[in-house]
Amino acid sequence: MQKVRVPINSFQYGEISDSLIMRTDSPVYNQSAQRLENLLVMSEGSVKKRTGLKHIYNYGITLAQLIQNSLIYTNLYLMTMKSM
Repeated sequence: MQKVRVPINSFQYGEISDSLIMRTDSPVYNQSAQRLENLLVMSEGSVKKRTGLKHIYNYGITLAQLIQNSLIYTNLYLMTMKSM
């Protein structure tokens, strides 16, 4: 048997629990969703997409430290090559 999907425009009660899924006579059932993923329920009953996350890349090293470390490694390499 094919599932019948009825569009719902009010999610006032948010997500419904597993114990209330079969209670179709309840008004909570008619104004809730079985699962909401990446959505926020507004106080008026509507839903909207959750905002994205802001990625902050902090590697803990500055450009000056990177240049300084690369110069140290270059000098160490040249010193080892001269001693050979």
